[in-house]
Amino acid sequence: MRRYRSRNVAALAQIASSGALVILALAGSIEWVFVAMFAMSAFDAVTDTSMNYHGLRVQRLYRRSIFNSFHGWWCIGAVVGGFLGSAAAGAAMAVPTQTYVTVGVLLCCVVPAGP
Repeated sequence: MRRYRSRNVAALAQIASSGALVILALAGSIEWVFVAMFAMSAFDAVTDTSMNYHGLRVQRLYRRSIFNSFHGWWCIGAVVGGFLGSAAAGAAMAVPTQTYVTVGVLLCCVVPAGP
């Protein structure tokens, strides 16, 4: 993170995790499911670590505690994401379609956040 900056590491790891999500949606065998889940888990860990590091750097600039609000927003995002996934499944939306929509939304959020 020192070499490539925490924000860049977080953005690139999230993009890679989104790519693994596409692999998971299109997996034709249990081996590809394993590969995709392993990659998503690894990139998620890198994303989480770099986002936390970046959040602490931003907090230092603000000179007040803002770190808890980052985790609060993450929790809200997790609940909303679960609700949207359940709603899509309830509407019988195909898994690849759900994946493409999710990846599209994630990329629209992550790509502009890099700079």
